[in-house]
Amino acid sequence: MKIELIGANSCRRWHHDHFVGRSIVTYSGMHGTTFCDSPSTSLEDMVKGDVGASVQTAEVGDILFIKGAKYDASGDGCSSALIHKSPDVSHRSDGSVITRLCLKVDADDYSGSQWGVIDPAY
Repeated sequence: MKIELIGANSCRRWHHDHFVGRSIVTYSGMHGTTFCDSPSTSLEDMVKGDVGASVQTAEVGDILFIKGAKYDASGDGCSSALIHKSPDVSHRSDGSVITRLCLKVDADDYSGSQWGVIDPAY
């Protein structure tokens, strides 16, 4: 678990996390995490700029549960990880960066040592 103040040093590129899952909440700032809600869109498409209408942005206070690259519900080696990035940097009228306060909780594996027993087929 970590709490971060995020300004200009955010994850601005499209990516997926190398966890089983992540929970993220933005408590202050202009917006929360930006994500692709289309399971048929690949990370390569997003990086090339082929984002289409499948981009959503969580609002401040929304709880976003993110499947990571280690999530494999089907057991076939395909993760269906959520493609996401930090929202565009926002500025005040004086030009200073508006920071976001975020809480992130990561699940690294299915071992159950931190999170209880997780059934990947659930």
